[in-house]
Amino acid sequence: MSIEYWKIAIEESLGEHGIVLSDEQLSAVAVDMDNAHLMYGEATGLNVVTANYHASRQSEIDVLKAELKTERDALPCEVCKGGTAKEIGIGGRLVPMDCWKCGGKGRYPRGHRRGRW
Repeated sequence: MSIEYWKIAIEESLGEHGIVLSDEQLSAVAVDMDNAHLMYGEATGLNVVTANYHASRQSEIDVLKAELKTERDALPCEVCKGGTAKEIGIGGRLVPMDCWKCGGKGRYPRGHRRGRW
């Protein structure tokens, strides 16, 4: 953060409490706040986190794009016809169960092996 940012933030905060500083005092406190902010970043490791932020964001975007492509290319399940669950009679009762082929999603990815095994 810049010294100007700290000057504005300090001046606003102190002004709300009726405290007035000279320009020299304001500059000195702003420099101290900027140094404290830098030391905080070094002590907590946040300065490293922000350096890797853009790389991790791009990696996350690439993973999400691949997942979206897989979902868009998915085929409707031939067993449940896109329904998410079937009711199967067991012991005189209807029990809801997920489709064995798509796992209850109604779709499966292209290239997925057809059949149970």
